[in-house]
Amino acid sequence: MHFSPSRTALSLVFIFVTFGSLSAQQTQQLEIYNTEREFLANKPTEVISVHKFKMNSVENLRYIQDGKEQTIKFGEISGYSIDGIRYRAYGKRKVFTSYGYFKIEDDSCIVTYSRKNRHRKGGGPMQDRFYSKDLSSPIYHIWLGNLKKDFPNNPAFINNVKPFFKGNYAALYSKNEETGMVRLNELYCKTFH
Repeated sequence: MHFSPSRTALSLVFIFVTFGSLSAQQTQQLEIYNTEREFLANKPTEVISVHKFKMNSVENLRYIQDGKEQTIKFGEISGYSIDGIRYRAYGKRKVFTSYGYFKIEDDSCIVTYSRKNRHRKGGGPMQDRFYSKDLSSPIYHIWLGNLKKDFPNNPAFINNVKPFFKGNYAALYSKNEETGMVRLNELYCKTFH
């Protein structure tokens, strides 16, 4: 069997690129925000290249750095970012309260979040949806009553969201592929333009 030098070189480049990209996929960029001020300014305290990042069911962050497992307990930091996706730490551990790390879905006008949650009666994981007026405001479920309390001076916004609570609630937190905005945010922004 005869290999030409250009074909062999091309094969080696392919192997190098393939295995190089596989090893690059195993490393993730973790940014830690120790304080709320750092989180609000999007200036991390620490930037770490990690392997095997995960958040477990008790809201602890676990990752492997330099071959050693590290753990950050909930309440020790104000937020984190993994591969450019930011999570805000919010709340205190209490029964029947929403606390934990909330994934920022859209912060173009108001802030919309999602958070994986297990049903308290042992059901499977589900995705809860939340909002806040800004990154330092309290976080609430996307419920009509909460929106009415937070935006009493914006009746146009409330009128725009009401039909979604009667029919297609899920569409309220879906993302517009063209703009990248969550529908709730689009409806809110429209009331100012």
